Amino acid sequence: MKAHDAALPQVKQLLAYARRHVSPYIYLSSLDQSRSVASLGLQIQDVIVDHGKHGSTLRFIPLDNVISVQWIPAGRKAKFEGLSRRNFVKRARDRYSQMVEHSQIALLPSLYSKLVSVPEVSLSMSPLRKILMSVEERGSIAPAGLARGPEAEVKAQRYFSLLTDLGYIELEDSYYVPSKGMKNLQANKIRPPELYERILGDVIRKRSKYLQEVLHWTMMVPYLRWSNTYYFTAYEAGYLVRVERDDFVGNYRRFYGTKHDELTEMSQIQRIVDAGALKREDRYYEGKQKILDEFSSRADEEVALEPLRVGIPR
Repeated sequence: MKAHDAALPQVKQLLAYARRHVSPYIYLSSLDQSRSVASLGLQIQDVIVDHGKHGSTLRFIPLDNVISVQWIPAGRKAKFEGLSRRNFVKRARDRYSQMVEHSQIALLPSLYSKLVSVPEVSLSMSPLRKILMSVEERGSIAPAGLARGPEAEVKAQRYFSLLTDLGYIELEDSYYVPSKGMKNLQANKIRPPELYERILGDVIRKRSKYLQEVLHWTMMVPYLRWSNTYYFTAYEAGYLVRVERDDFVGNYRRFYGTKHDELTEMSQIQRIVDAGALKREDRYYEGKQKILDEFSSRADEEVALEPLRVGIPR
């Protein structure tokens, strides 16, 4: 509690009420006495399970400014507006979910080349791969060369536009031909299939939102989420953790509120192990130090992830 807490009886009343009726881990984030407004935060507790050398630890994460409450003098006691348990809990969950989402965004650049090798993701990207193969092998391709029917033509044009926007192909005399980005890779003696994988990985890295929202390719989402479930926890710990399958699954469900049948979960986890995002030994999973280092460097720049950095060993 800050020094000015004790100077205001209303603040004492507010904290006592909030800790009794909402959560004992509520604290005062900020105070505007002139407007009689207090902003409340919540200290959440994350148990980081590690079956490795560090052992399990308890982390306290401060979520500042979860909700603002105004007090109105009413005799010796004050009335409070804007505080309800349901709203507070929802706002706190939303704040935590935002951290998970920002962590996922920061992790993606370290995973895009690995996600391409996941069979379900690779299959979904086959139209893009087909365009790249045709342009690379033939030197050019007509826009209608990969489409049959009006609906297919609309989809095909989205694929062409995506690769054009990223600078890998360009339209020349009604034909698509290799552009600067693709020529540069070829000049570096990068040949198929590595050429296609490199470009498709770049598509995921730069246009993952477009793939999901416009092309409706959502099959990469669970694999990115499983990877983030591990590395979010490892970043919070400050080191690679060794997690058991049940703990891994429990964290995934806690972060994303999603539950699949056990066979689906095990299959998805194995896919990211096969792709090289994680290692598996018996029933334990562990990440890759290079991925964690790259991810941590980007995550350290994310303002939304600042609460996680409190007390992280560096």
